[in-house]
Amino acid sequence: MPLKSLVWVCRFSKDYRQKKGHDFYIDFFLWMLSAIADHADDFDEENAEGIVRPQNARLILDQFAGCSYEDVKSRIRATLTARTTHADKVVYSNYKNTSYYITLAKKVNLVNGRGELNLLGEKLAVVRDYQFFELSDKHRLIIFIALCPEFFDKLIIITQGHRLVKGDRTLEDAFFRSFLKRSGNEGLIRYITSFNDNYLEVLRHWVKTLRLCTSAGMVRRMYLEEIARLDLRDYYETLIKKTESFFEDEFKARVKQEAQYQKIRDSYEYFEKRGLTDLGYVNLYDIKKSFRLSFETFNELLNSYYTQNRQKEIILFSNTVASIDQRRRFVVDGIAALKIRIIKKS
Repeated sequence: MPLKSLVWVCRFSKDYRQKKGHDFYIDFFLWMLSAIADHADDFDEENAEGIVRPQNARLILDQFAGCSYEDVKSRIRATLTARTTHADKVVYSNYKNTSYYITLAKKVNLVNGRGELNLLGEKLAVVRDYQFFELSDKHRLIIFIALCPEFFDKLIIITQGHRLVKGDRTLEDAFFRSFLKRSGNEGLIRYITSFNDNYLEVLRHWVKTLRLCTSAGMVRRMYLEEIARLDLRDYYETLIKKTESFFEDEFKARVKQEAQYQKIRDSYEYFEKRGLTDLGYVNLYDIKKSFRLSFETFNELLNSYYTQNRQKEIILFSNTVASIDQRRRFVVDGIAALKIRIIKKS
């Protein structure tokens, strides 16, 4: 996830000369541990996702102190197949993290298969590093260029989704998936699903780290200039038009629908917090008062809400004896209902 990792890989590779019997991944891991420990005072816990923590770096370095390189290499490789102690688990998880740094650097063509710098990697390696854990704008621009061949369209779709649905995370994800599906990217949709949304989280984090957009959600000028220099301006403008057209013609109705679903939840919580429930159930007619809808239209909304959200929430209905409440029953999924209970899944 941390894009600064690309800078670290390139800086390490710039001065690296592999010795006989050494392993690039292990040497980078050891270098990374020492660098993290040296810059522990600048570590930002709130933005630490995917970064080795200083306390873990020191723990591992202490374990390796006095060991030969062969012993260290054997210990690290042993954790890849078996982890019996807490120390083993710490070594394994942090070694895996730094291995991902190299994998990404290779994927975006900053280093080659042997860990040697490519042209763009050389440029990134020599940018002055004012803060160890933070990117400068020069870093951001070079990294953006490196990401473009593989991720340009996805980054733009993420920024458009954020702007158009005004920061609703669930709708942003739905927009991204729906637009890709509309564009015929079924293979990527299956790939995203297999990774349990981590893919989207990483892309969103990259957009934030790059500071790709202004507060108004528009791509910053320095990136627009680079997009033009990379001869991607026409493609960029086509993507903008397509995403905006998709939003207006197809997705806007879903945004409105989601707002209606949230209104049901908010109304339920209003009565629940005030203790106006019957064993956790709220009368559907009380919730209906929040809407300017006919009985039939509200009944359709309830069915839609139940169908779309029953995998994400526990939605229960109950029916009161007719002699107590004579009002017409709603029918949800073929069952007569007068009350609803909504339980958030943990």
